[in-house]
Amino acid sequence: MATLLAEVEAWRAVLAADVAARDPTIATDDLDVAVRALVDRIVFLRICEGRGIGPSGRLRGLAAGPDVQARLLALALAAEPPRREGRGPTVGDDALRAVLARSDPSTCPIAFERLDPHALGQIYEHFVGEALTIRDGAVRRADRPEL
Repeated sequence: MATLLAEVEAWRAVLAADVAARDPTIATDDLDVAVRALVDRIVFLRICEGRGIGPSGRLRGLAAGPDVQARLLALALAAEPPRREGRGPTVGDDALRAVLARSDPSTCPIAFERLDPHALGQIYEHFVGEALTIRDGAVRRADRPEL
């Protein structure tokens, strides 16, 4: 599980930095929600792909074409129930390509086909205690105050 969390943390950093660069005034909560939704969708779709649910190589195909975010969203919405947060802030194709490449079965240390379906919950629990903030133009992680 530690490898999965470290890998997801790297994805999260790439996505958050890209969103913040595109919208430096984004609110911390909006940044967290947008990045969490993207990470959840990528992990969910990788688990499905790894277990043979849907065609193999779908995410690799997304990374190879234009408008990666819109096509990723369409694929995710076709595979899962609708979410309340909608499309959210724009993420660049290069950032999404980097994350999709890191999650590709040919390079990723995570065996998504054997990953416990509760992994999404564990990822959420791991990151719920910290917030993504933007200070001096850079994305930083900060502990959330306990509620």
